[in-house]
Amino acid sequence: MKPTVTDPSLRTFQNIKKGNVDWTVRNPWRSPGHAPVFSPCGMAGGGNTPGAWMSESLTQHIQSGAVTPPFIRRGVDARDLPPAPKAIWPAGSIQDVAWSIFANKGGGYAWRLCPKSTTGQPDNITLTEECFQAGQLEYASDDSWIQHHDQTGRANRSYFEASRVSVGTMPAGSTWTKNPIPPCANADGSPVTEPSKGCPGPMFEPAVPGLYGDGVGSCITWAIHGPVEGYHTLYDSFGAIVYQAPCTAQQALDTSYQFQFSIFDAVKVPATLVPGEYALSFRLDAEQTPQVWTQCADVTVTPAAAAAASKGQNGTGTGAGAEVGAGAGAALLRAPAAAAATATATATPGTCDLDHYNVCAESLEQHAAECAGAGNGAKVQSCLGFFFGGDETVQYCRPCIEFYANKYNLLALKLKAK
Repeated sequence: MKPTVTDPSLRTFQNIKKGNVDWTVRNPWRSPGHAPVFSPCGMAGGGNTPGAWMSESLTQHIQSGAVTPPFIRRGVDARDLPPAPKAIWPAGSIQDVAWSIFANKGGGYAWRLCPKSTTGQPDNITLTEECFQAGQLEYASDDSWIQHHDQTGRANRSYFEASRVSVGTMPAGSTWTKNPIPPCANADGSPVTEPSKGCPGPMFEPAVPGLYGDGVGSCITWAIHGPVEGYHTLYDSFGAIVYQAPCTAQQALDTSYQFQFSIFDAVKVPATLVPGEYALSFRLDAEQTPQVWTQCADVTVTPAAAAAASKGQNGTGTGAGAEVGAGAGAALLRAPAAAAATATATATPGTCDLDHYNVCAESLEQHAAECAGAGNGAKVQSCLGFFFGGDETVQYCRPCIEFYANKYNLLALKLKAK
């Protein structure tokens, strides 16, 4: 379809100046809400991808950022995950929602609500994109704001007028908000592809002075088993470089610190909502790439009469969060807290209970077997890092990690690899 977002003030990437090339014309933000999605809550790694585990096609897909969280199989639909701790939203109230940037793809976003089934139907049946489209939330203010993670309270908010569009959107007339953080731009208007050379300038005027860039993800190279830190240079036994980091250590540190903030909006919870259990979907339509980033959080809607009583308690809380650009991580917002609670309550430490850890164990044995057969070098080091790295994001998988590490004698392999 022809793009509906043509106003330069709504664009997040410029045309290439030489020839005035409009290179984002077919990407989702140019027609907000129209691009189809596999899941309104996200899928690990962006969905199932053709190619065997170590195939070149899958490698290329992963190097584009389509990475799953550790030991989560590709294609897991976030609607199939256990519920997470729930925000309490009285019908008719105004709630704060927030998201943060990992890899800045520009574009714009919307927040949507969909009721869960009251008859026991699974979420992957009832939580459809069409349901979320019907429940798109209106904004309660013309402003958005930035709040840094090391600061709290309204006094530390940087407010600015949000840039929004409601013409040519899907659903018709729905309001979408432009990503207020400009990506990096070269002098000719093209995006920066070599972060080690710095960020020459912003793609558009920043809503908050000086706040622009491509995000922490620009300093990371994606590998088969996950991200490779963006400031390491790896050598083989002959001294030849086998991996060159995209950023220096200082650049990676500076970028990480710069993006320790969230982007907030206030949304209206419709007064007509029937009290009950809902899912909140965050959808960002990218402009730089043909990608749509989605994820969900769990919300309990209470009767409207409770709104006044809970205004002070819940009105400044965060209804949901998102990491845009993390792909798989964003798709699995609902998993870790709920899974961790299940692990400590029902499983014996050091055992791998497939009933409670199936989302981990389903792919862990395959990974462990591949580690054992990988031999030596960078590939086995990357693989073993997830078994012995102590990553907090996979602690709820820890019993199965230990089980398969022992089964395949990976500790001995780790010592040999050193």
